[in-house]
Amino acid sequence: MWEGLVYFCNIIVNHRSFFEQHLFCSSTEKQDLIDAFEYQQVKKGDFLLESNEICDQIYFVVEGCILVNLDKGIQHTLVKEIVTPGLWLTDIHGFLEKKESQLSFVTFTECSIYSLKRETFDWVKNRFPEFVEMTLNTVGKVNKALENRWFNFSHMTAEEKIQWYFEQKRFQRFDIPKKIIAQYLDLRPETFSRALKKINP
Repeated sequence: MWEGLVYFCNIIVNHRSFFEQHLFCSSTEKQDLIDAFEYQQVKKGDFLLESNEICDQIYFVVEGCILVNLDKGIQHTLVKEIVTPGLWLTDIHGFLEKKESQLSFVTFTECSIYSLKRETFDWVKNRFPEFVEMTLNTVGKVNKALENRWFNFSHMTAEEKIQWYFEQKRFQRFDIPKKIIAQYLDLRPETFSRALKKINP
């Protein structure tokens, strides 16, 4: 029992250390900022956000993989992003403007995350303005990168998209099904399969 407890505590310490590396504030104040976040372990298949809900938290992923899906109608979703450790996650417009989201965040694996609730955000914003600026800038860069990726995809062949995907090392530690990869690359499953065979005959 004690060995299991020590192992669990070591995991939390390692996750906390990883989280600290991604916080921008003075070392003397870092503990107060960390305490504003809640550490959570989330089961595979759980929703952090469902479409038509208002996003009321900012997340940082320390372990696991989360799918960001765009709701495009009844039983029709598109995988917009695959979030892996070291990335921040929120629906920034929904969070700031309190608007319902078209996105859903669902855990693809068991995940360990730190979350900041909206009711705590105002306190953090006043106490750590440099952290808030960093976070919003980071989310803005993620959104810009997403726009650039989709623009680039519109000029890429199926084979080029697949080669780009397998060059992204952050995905490779997760056993992501071909169906999800195809959605992420905006390819029909049959097109993905044909292109994959050309690359790996």
